[in-house]
Amino acid sequence: MVSLIIPVYNSEAKLESCVKSVLRQTYKDFELILVDDGSTDRSLEICKQFEQSDSRVRVVSQKNSGPSAARNKGIESAHGQYLQFVDSDDHIEEMMLEELVEAMENENVDMVVCGIRENHSDHIHDIVPLISGKVQVDQLESVYPEIFQNFILNAPVNKLYRKDKIKSMFPLDLSLGEDLIFNLEYIKNCSNLFFIKKIFYYYEISEGSLNRRYREDSIEIAERLYKESLCFSREVQLGKIAKMHISKIFLQFLFYGMSDLYACSGKTDREKKEIVRMWMKNSNVRNALFDAKMPQLKQKIAQFLFRLKWVNIFHIMMKVKG
Repeated sequence: MVSLIIPVYNSEAKLESCVKSVLRQTYKDFELILVDDGSTDRSLEICKQFEQSDSRVRVVSQKNSGPSAARNKGIESAHGQYLQFVDSDDHIEEMMLEELVEAMENENVDMVVCGIRENHSDHIHDIVPLISGKVQVDQLESVYPEIFQNFILNAPVNKLYRKDKIKSMFPLDLSLGEDLIFNLEYIKNCSNLFFIKKIFYYYEISEGSLNRRYREDSIEIAERLYKESLCFSREVQLGKIAKMHISKIFLQFLFYGMSDLYACSGKTDREKKEIVRMWMKNSNVRNALFDAKMPQLKQKIAQFLFRLKWVNIFHIMMKVKG
């Protein structure tokens, strides 16, 4: 049996269509766990209506604690051999469960990964595995670019998991990147993965989620993900290419954070310089600066200035750019 887990928080606008996409799955041996995360709109009422009308639906409630805590609550409540996560704003293809379970059982693998379609207000973006079929975890180094370059492993929603392989829950001390850490910890306990070059998951991108804003903790989170990714890389022996890629991603997030610092933080020039100076001295940043090869000219320039710790020139460049 599959346990589908949907964290629900103030999702009344799209919750019904999301749940219906699950209930019309061609694969019937599943339970749907709706974890209400302290909603203040009609979400809990909608959840209970589905629970009353369909015996496969169970509602679990908790005080508002965030999506990671809600997913963890769902894992603890799950009766299924397999687990799948769905976000309450999204929907899935009716064949998704059938195809993922079939691959899991026929290929005897520990995780199945499919593609995602991001529906933006003005365009569609597809994220599809660059490789298909079975991959042994101890051979990940040989196919590293195909698996990690397009971030197909980051999200939890396009995957089928074995419950008995979950040894670590979603971390509760992060508001971004917790999905990646969960997946990396999960893969450490796997022997093999299976990739399907088909899109079964539809992710709805709201306009509000794209509004630019400065987050005080964005670079700290990027640093945490950098360290976790390096640890994973060492444990599964991914080698030099992986280290270069992980360092590049960290620096890209660092420079995005710097851009937001200058564009929309509201901080004074003195405060901005102090933050830049602090990150130029950071040991993890220093390591990444000498491991990464940045693809864009402006990133290469920023990398060069950070290496030399030229705070004032970096400050002027960012001011001119702004």
